[in-house]
This record gives sequence, C-alpha cells and structure tokens, in this order.
Amino acid sequence: MAARAPRLLPHVLVAGAILLAVAWWTGADGQVSVDEGVAVKQAEAVADGTWVLPHPLEVADPDGSAFPLRFATRTDDGYVPFAKHPLYPAVLSVADRVGGVRAMVGLSLVGVLGAAVAAAALARRLDPRLPVPTVYAVALGSPLLFDS
Repeated sequence: MAARAPRLLPHVLVAGAILLAVAWWTGADGQVSVDEGVAVKQAEAVADGTWVLPHPLEVADPDGSAFPLRFATRTDDGYVPFAKHPLYPAVLSVADRVGGVRAMVGLSLVGVLGAAVAAAALARRLDPRLPVPTVYAVALGSPLLFDS
C-alpha cells in the first residue's frame, strides 16, 4: 500500500506567512540588485504611460555617457531602463498602480510560492514524502528568499 501524500496547501500557507513576516521585518521599499531597481524604475514609467525616461541632467551630460541607470537603452526620445524583458516591467507596472513597490514585492512573493509549488509537484513524482520539505526548501532555503 502506497503512503498517502500530505496535503500541501497548509504548508504553502505557512511558507507564505513566513515570507510575509520576513518582508515586513526587512522592509519592502528597497532593492537588492541593480536589475531590480532598474525594473522598478521601468515599471513606474510604464505605470505613468511611457517606456522612456528623460535624462535628469542632460545639460551636464549631452552625450548620455553618465545616465544614472546602467545599461539603459538610448532612444531618440530618452532612455528605456529595462528593455531586455519588456513583459516583466509591464506586469510590475500593474502592481505599481495597485500598491506601489510593496505590491511589486508582494507579486514577487507570490512568484516564490508558485516556484515552491511547482518544485513540490516535481518532487512528488520522485517520492510522495518530498513535496512538503521541497516547499520549505525552495521558498525559505533557496536564493529565492533573498531575491524576492
């Protein structure tokens, strides 16, 4: 007789509560990496109805070599901070309209839980005892905790 697989939902909810507590404790209004900050700036621009940001001090930097956001794509109208993956800032802009940076962090936390559930589904195929530890390992014991 095969072992009955434990219910996953309570563990996903516990992991989510822990993620929320960590986000509250560390604060949700700062960025960890340059890419994250640039994606947030791009999302804020998209939420304002544009993809392009003007140079903040074009008079002092007419050739654009000192634009403050690294790797921004220069256009005739200004700079696109995060052009390499346009869907990501477009989705973040919806969260920005709903609740600003905190909503963007919340969306990231939902993504971490989604990754944990997907990993648990794969782990269940290997062994019915693995999904619960996998949820905690992916949500709380992987770099996703810090990246979210």
